[in-house]
Amino acid sequence: MKLQYLRNKIINGCFEYWQRGASFISPANTSYQADRWAFGKNGSWNATVSRSTDVPIGAFGVYSNLFTVTTAQPVLAGTDEAGIQQRIEGNILRTFKGRKVVMTFWAKSSVAGPYHVSFVNGAANRSLVKPYTISQAGIWEKQIIRFTHDESGAWDYSNGIGLFVWFSLAEGPTRTGPVDIWQNGLYFAGEGQTNLVATVGNTFQLTDVCLVEDNEDQTRVPYFELATNNLFEERDLVERYHSRHQFQYRGTAFGGVDSWLIYLLDI
Repeated sequence: MKLQYLRNKIINGCFEYWQRGASFISPANTSYQADRWAFGKNGSWNATVSRSTDVPIGAFGVYSNLFTVTTAQPVLAGTDEAGIQQRIEGNILRTFKGRKVVMTFWAKSSVAGPYHVSFVNGAANRSLVKPYTISQAGIWEKQIIRFTHDESGAWDYSNGIGLFVWFSLAEGPTRTGPVDIWQNGLYFAGEGQTNLVATVGNTFQLTDVCLVEDNEDQTRVPYFELATNNLFEERDLVERYHSRHQFQYRGTAFGGVDSWLIYLLDI
């Protein structure tokens, strides 16, 4: 499969693959968890991310990404932030040049209110913040976000980071900016972003994340299953960036297990 012809630019959007394990604490910003997904962290708060079998009725996948606050931070300052992010390779992004794009996903939170998704170039100096709302706490809700991909600024269309996709869960003032318009600078949320990390035990779940070219004239709702890759193709895609192999040596002289990690493209 040629990378640029992937219909869904999000890899592992159903959270099927967890090569590094199925539960993580929040050690640092950009630390990976589920394949292709990473923490976005700055501040004194802490959380765990784990694989959950709780998914909405009609979901394509059987897992969701469960974010649970373990140390609260009621007030955020400066660049304090909490988020879930994926970095999209430039080779995958290139067919979006100047095109209309639609993102769909299912989200559930214990805290209702305004949330934001941001789209940022690899140079981290060009941003688009898009708002959405969790209308009711504890209920899965399908979200649909539309925008046109920017052609201004610096974009990597090779094997570097083409695009950051950031699901903001809390944001300090430094990375808070205007919504619905491409901006120079690095912004992850708009005014009024819910502070999910304000209270221990707050949760946020995400699944069936899909980012595809949008046909303005389409009359159907863009369902995830019309854009996903099959599980075998998805496995090859996640192993482009991280591959884990374990080998068992047999015999009396070599009775142990030797395992190691191979990074093919660490972005």
